[in-house]
Amino acid sequence: MFKIKTLMTKIITGVTAVSLVLGNAVVSTWAAVDNNRVCTIDSNARSGWPQAADFQSGTACVMEASTGTVLLDKGMNDVRYPASITKVMTALIALENSSLDTQVTFTGTGMADAYAGSSNINPQLGETFTMEQCLYMILIKSANDVSTQVAEVVGGSVQNFVDMMNQKAAALGCTNTHFMNASGLENDDHYTTAHDMALIGQEAWKNEMFRTILSTPSYVVGPTNMTAGSRVYDTHVEMLPGGVHFYDGCLGGKTGYTDVSQSTLITFDRRNDMDLISVVMYAPGSDVAATDSMQILDYAYNNFKLQDGKIVTTQGYPVENDIVITPEPTRNVSKTNNSKNSVTTNTPAADENISDKAADNTDKDQSFASKAVGIGVYIAIGVLGAMVGIGLFMIIISAVIKAKKKKRRRQRREQQRQQDSQNRRRR
Repeated sequence: MFKIKTLMTKIITGVTAVSLVLGNAVVSTWAAVDNNRVCTIDSNARSGWPQAADFQSGTACVMEASTGTVLLDKGMNDVRYPASITKVMTALIALENSSLDTQVTFTGTGMADAYAGSSNINPQLGETFTMEQCLYMILIKSANDVSTQVAEVVGGSVQNFVDMMNQKAAALGCTNTHFMNASGLENDDHYTTAHDMALIGQEAWKNEMFRTILSTPSYVVGPTNMTAGSRVYDTHVEMLPGGVHFYDGCLGGKTGYTDVSQSTLITFDRRNDMDLISVVMYAPGSDVAATDSMQILDYAYNNFKLQDGKIVTTQGYPVENDIVITPEPTRNVSKTNNSKNSVTTNTPAADENISDKAADNTDKDQSFASKAVGIGVYIAIGVLGAMVGIGLFMIIISAVIKAKKKKRRRQRREQQRQQDSQNRRRR
């Protein structure tokens, strides 16, 4: 019996190990960033949706700020590295958990990110700034060292602050976001999506101070306890007035770049009393990030508007559940010379409907293929589990049978021994 228990313990330990390995593999499959994955404009497959032209950025999202309606979706749930647009969340957490006059003094924690090649303010150990100054330096200068130092001051430690960032992301409905730092510096486990960043931006834009900072083209940090001169920082957002890609309606934004993330950009825009948030990720350069953002914003403003608090197309058709509600085709009945009824149906844009259906079918096929991969992994795990279970059952049955046979042999030997003993006594 002891051997059976030992065998069962080893089997259970092995099954547990296999399950953990496979489980981690499944999580990694869904969370891993694949910059080579080519995404299409998924919103083009929506019923009756105005068609958008493709562009270079890997993924993108345009969201109407007041309703949260997504007007353009190009792989918006595909995970990518955010780079410095991470700082939108960093600023939001700092604004919600500190006051503007909070003192931020540089320690070794912040100084560690003030190295050559990293966007920083070249601070001195012990140099002190106000939280307001720090927020400008985070969002305008994109200072990594300031982001890290603010994280330590607000969170008590950088790790606690990062935990606050992840908790806030989950509370906002972000489903594919995981932060590892407050700056956006490269880390394999630091990722998000265009849609999740739009959700974070939507929340941040509600904060008046955030709006004020992000719309500022230039900011001056005066002398400090350790620096006699002033520091002047200019925005990196080229779509603001004075920028090389000025966009009429851009109220502010945040740029990002690392070698693995390429260029990222989130902007906040207003035209015709409609506020839009645009996010582009994995763009091949800051110029492309800006021009792609301008293109998708033009698309959104040219095809949609806000009417009585709801999104409608520029033709006035309502948008519900990612579908444009268009009128039913009219049916005209006329009599021919042979007194037979001839029915004609007015179906404008019939070719577009056919194209929409074809695109929808293609999108469904791709979606099905993606889901099939995930289902296949779980089926494989289930089959492996069943095989292990059957093997365990057979081993136990075999062990029980062997034990019974051994017991019967002992009984027969004992009976034989008793019989031999009786025979000897009779003699």
